[in-house]
Amino acid sequence: MRYIDLHCDTLSVACDRGVSIEDGSLQAATEKLNKSNCAAQCFALFTEGDGAAHAFKNYLSYYEKCVAENKLKPVLCADDLRAFLSGGGTGSILTVENLGFLDDIARLGELREAGVRMASLVWNHENAYAYPNMLSCP
Repeated sequence: MRYIDLHCDTLSVACDRGVSIEDGSLQAATEKLNKSNCAAQCFALFTEGDGAAHAFKNYLSYYEKCVAENKLKPVLCADDLRAFLSGGGTGSILTVENLGFLDDIARLGELREAGVRMASLVWNHENAYAYPNMLSCP
């Protein structure tokens, strides 16, 4: 049975460590995904704090390098996803955690142009677009 995994931090971790997305020590390395019959893996670009915009650009550059080297195959539309569901290999769906780094929500289209297909407005901390549902304990 083919499956789709909706989240992993592997791309950000690989970039931060300076290792290949194919590194077997990573939780969702490409070979592991292909062997496990994964049709598509959502790769999250985690952004937070003052350096979030820089981190996003760095992670995006790493992702683009992986695609250019054919280590990751992007899923950009429903037809791409159908192809991976019916065929072999694993597609990559680019996601972003926390859009607080966007200085203007009108720039959202830039993320789509970059290949991002899913994003969360917020992570654990408030930003200009959302407030997280955090419980406070006494």
